[in-house]
Amino acid sequence: MIKSKFGVLSLCATCSITALAMGGAVAQETSVDNADTSANTRRLNTVTVTSRKREESLQDVPMSITAVDGDLMEEAGYVDLSQVQRISTNVVIANINTYAPRLYIRGIGTRNFDLGSEQSVGIFVDGVYQARSSNLDLGLMDLERIEVLKGPQGTLYGRNTIAGALSVVTKKPSDVLEGHVSAEYGASEISGDDFYNLSGRVSGPLTQSGVLGTLAVTHRNREGYLPIKNSNRRGGGDEDTIAARGKLLVPLSESVDLTLIADYLDQDAPTYVLKSVPVLDAGGNVIPLDEDDLYSPESNRTDIGTTRESWGLSGTLNWDLGAFDLTSITAYREVSLYDRMDNDATAVDATERDTSEDSSQFSQELRLSQATDSYNLLLGAYYGQDEGDRRLYLDFNLPVPTWYLDAMTSLDATNYAVFGQFEYFLTDNLNVTLGARYSKDEKDFTYDTESGFPAFSTFMDTVSKDWDSFDPMISLAYDLNDDNMLYASYSSGYKSGAFQWLARNATAANDVADPEAVDSYEIGYKGLLADGRLQLNASVFHMNYEDLQLLLYRNVSPPGLPEQFVLLTVNAADSTIDGFELETKAVLTDQWSVDFGYAFLDGSYDNFVRELPSGEIQDFSGNPLVRAPKNTLSTALNYFEDYSFGTVNARVAYFWRDKWNHEEDANTINPRSTVPATGMLDASVTLGFQNGFDISLWGRNLTDERFQQGVINTTGSPQQIAPNEPRTYGIRLTKKFGGN
Repeated sequence: MIKSKFGVLSLCATCSITALAMGGAVAQETSVDNADTSANTRRLNTVTVTSRKREESLQDVPMSITAVDGDLMEEAGYVDLSQVQRISTNVVIANINTYAPRLYIRGIGTRNFDLGSEQSVGIFVDGVYQARSSNLDLGLMDLERIEVLKGPQGTLYGRNTIAGALSVVTKKPSDVLEGHVSAEYGASEISGDDFYNLSGRVSGPLTQSGVLGTLAVTHRNREGYLPIKNSNRRGGGDEDTIAARGKLLVPLSESVDLTLIADYLDQDAPTYVLKSVPVLDAGGNVIPLDEDDLYSPESNRTDIGTTRESWGLSGTLNWDLGAFDLTSITAYREVSLYDRMDNDATAVDATERDTSEDSSQFSQELRLSQATDSYNLLLGAYYGQDEGDRRLYLDFNLPVPTWYLDAMTSLDATNYAVFGQFEYFLTDNLNVTLGARYSKDEKDFTYDTESGFPAFSTFMDTVSKDWDSFDPMISLAYDLNDDNMLYASYSSGYKSGAFQWLARNATAANDVADPEAVDSYEIGYKGLLADGRLQLNASVFHMNYEDLQLLLYRNVSPPGLPEQFVLLTVNAADSTIDGFELETKAVLTDQWSVDFGYAFLDGSYDNFVRELPSGEIQDFSGNPLVRAPKNTLSTALNYFEDYSFGTVNARVAYFWRDKWNHEEDANTINPRSTVPATGMLDASVTLGFQNGFDISLWGRNLTDERFQQGVINTTGSPQQIAPNEPRTYGIRLTKKFGGN
């Protein structure tokens, strides 16, 4: 049941926004009747989203969504998905490594990135689910918008969206010839860290029969903001990437069209670099953290780095059958990566780690939809196949004996699902939406481990598991008038079960975590006030988060042998999450507008107790969830004006986040597992000239705030820390051509 404090909060918020909506509606009618409409300032543009598998206004969708414009991302100097958190509240993303992003929404996420674990935030690119974290290229290209869907999306999006989803939508081919070429140069506050980006796009008609096409290419190169001592490499965003995406829109008939998409990526990727920082001195006292020293990691290796190659194909068929519309999305993707890192993160030749992974995925989705004056109906089916091989090689450079670990894991996973959603208009103002999805996962996970390390056994084993889940949803939406809506919803979702990413023996390999599950309750308001110049969206939510996949000690010794306790991923706790979100946009004058977002999040562990092999009890019950800051705030002041030479578009944005934890212990056991409250200031200005040239200046983290975005804790020993990007700035020149 919903907690009493949440019920009071929901009731107060609902009453407040209802009163505001009604008052705003009256004020809106008064301004139209009595004001000179020719003198009115400009209104907010209508934002179209496809979060419910059809095009509709953002303000008509009864759920929490942030729509991030692609042009805004580019002009602000935001180059990857991790920077979405500066715009959308209750989102925490740490892009520590290109194949190991940490994505959290409303306190739910995962730090695991191996074949045995799944993500909690689903990533979709042009409607195609990205099955493996190693598939995620967090760089953005040819971007139309990013839709941040908050809360479980189990009905329309399926498994592994218990926290929400990020839907990346790229630009459609144009029906007139247009394009641009762009060159960007920049640097960070760390000496030697400079970068350049070259990109281009051309789009337009290819044949007289109406075939449209787009080709976008980019080359990104960066030195990196982490110069590594005793090595010729740098970490922290260092990369050399070539990427391309092509689109064809082919009208097969008056009622059928086909969109074909192909993309390719070749990347000398950001090096996975951690800074080893002593925690305690000889007296057991915590050593103060030297923030500047965080940006000078050490290594004894000169061959560290990551390479990655990825390519994918997809085809989307839309067929107007008259009474129904049929959509088919077929997609295939392959990824290959290789990573070498200094595992001990010091100048000592202690441990080295090599990781390689090859994966492929195939998916097929079919949807049948119908829209009438009385209802909207969607029925669908999904099939997905995910395969991968991952090899982890650890070399312990000790004189005697020679220790090593060569662990191969293989995944063969299949997912089936059927789903449907029915929206019925009960009256002119009230509609109800019912939805459900049935999913089934089948997984075979194979271990092939060769060990010269006493703590691990040489063994081979295949573990097979299957799970199913039924995820319903229901929402009610009431239109106060054409511009103001109240809604209430229930939704559910699940994340697939987890295998051990590194098993010491067959006993550990057969300890498999069950799926996680979430039930979410949400009440919200969406409105346009002040004659369309103010957008106000607010929601309160309560989530029951069950069977969290966390680390507990388990005895993995075979029967008859001495007990050997190790940390395994198991279902260790439940959690309760309450929160409030507010997002507003306001047009102040023809030139000035402001964006504002605030979120409150209260998430904690229920009955999370861990017993150490020594018998000591670690009780984390009541501790806040990791990567779940209690308060987040974002605001931006925007300026736009036409001048005789062209246009000026400027933005100053501030993002602030409360303290948050890397570990479940909330800094009571592992020093520095808590990140202090941090605010970051960004700014950009673009001069657009009438001859098609644009000049943009931008800066990220202008106040040069520094903190650890990732921590690996080993209590009493050095902690391995990944620091955030320091002050970074750049200039971009763009030449546009064609268009209307």
